[in-house]
Parts: sequence; C-alpha cells; structure tokens
Amino acid sequence: MYLALRHSVPLQYLVWVTYPLALILFSAIVCQIVSPQAVGSGIPELKTIIRGAVLQEYLTFRTFLAKVLGLTAVLSTGLPVGKEVSRHRVRVPNPPSPTLRGREGGG
Repeated sequence: MYLALRHSVPLQYLVWVTYPLALILFSAIVCQIVSPQAVGSGIPELKTIIRGAVLQEYLTFRTFLAKVLGLTAVLSTGLPVGKEVSRHRVRVPNPPSPTLRGREGGG
C-alpha cells in the first residue's frame, strides 16, 4: 500500500504513522481485554512468585497469549522492547566543570 501511494507524500506519511499506531493500539487492547495481568514486564511478579507468594491468574495461558500477541504487534512497529530500551537512551555529555577564573586575585 505504501508503494502504491508514491505520488502522494501526505498519504504516505499518513500510512507510515497509522500502521504503527494501529498495531500499538491493538497490543494495548489485547492486553487489557484478554489478560490485564499481562501489562508490564512481569519481572516484579516473577520475583514475587519465586519468593513463595501465590499470584492468582498470573501464570495462565491467557496471560501467555496476551503477552505473545502484544509483544508481536509492538515489535512489528519497530519500538524497542525489553533490554533494547536501555540501548536506545540518549546520552547527554556531562557539563564542563566550573572554573575559578576571576577569583585568583584575592582581595
């Protein structure tokens, strides 16, 4: 569809923006409808389970299905997920340290 619109730049932009937004919306809706426990990384929940607490409705097939469908849709948009997020952070250089110029004269 994108290549069929090669003569119309605004429509190309609309398609370029709409497809990822639709997939992200699909992912969010699937997670909320199928299994609300699937929202988030799941690492704190797994740490809680390993410590011995019982979380109802967490390790179910519905949660697994919601995670698989949601992550597949989000990854197809090109968004970084999981450990990729830390690689994409913007690093800001440290500001230069203040100098003491102008204060050496005493007085």
